[in-house]
Parts: sequence; structure tokens; C-alpha cells
Amino acid sequence: QVESAAACQGMTPGEYAANAVALFSNTASDEDWVSIIGVMGRTQDPGSACLKRMVEFALKPKGASHGCGHHHHA
Repeated sequence: QVESAAACQGMTPGEYAANAVALFSNTASDEDWVSIIGVMGRTQDPGSACLKRMVEFALKPKGASHGCGHHHHA
């Protein structure tokens, strides 16, 4: 998915991942942060878990419903 999304945006997968981190940092809700911190606390590899969640966040279609049940628009 990352390779496909990166190619669509004219980026390398690494550039896409870096943009995903920036997107999460700039737009994630408090609930998203709490969730990612919880995931990081339950794994032996918190860095990879954090990056995976941030990339998943970036891959989520715009306007998608979050866990709280309502829609967030950037």
C-alpha cells in the first residue's frame, strides 16, 4: 500500500513514510495519540509500531470515520 500511495504522489516509500509522520504529528487527535502510545507500550519494538500506525493513519481515506464514530475533516 505504501509503495502504491507513494508512486501516486511521485514519492519514494521513504518520503511517503516521512510525510506520514508529519501528517500524524500535525493532525492527529488526542485519541489517536493515546492509541499510539498504548500500542507502543505493548510491544518489544515501539519505533516500528509507531511508524506503522502513523503510515496507516496517512493511508486512511480522507474523511474516514475514526474510532469515536464521527468524521474528522482536515
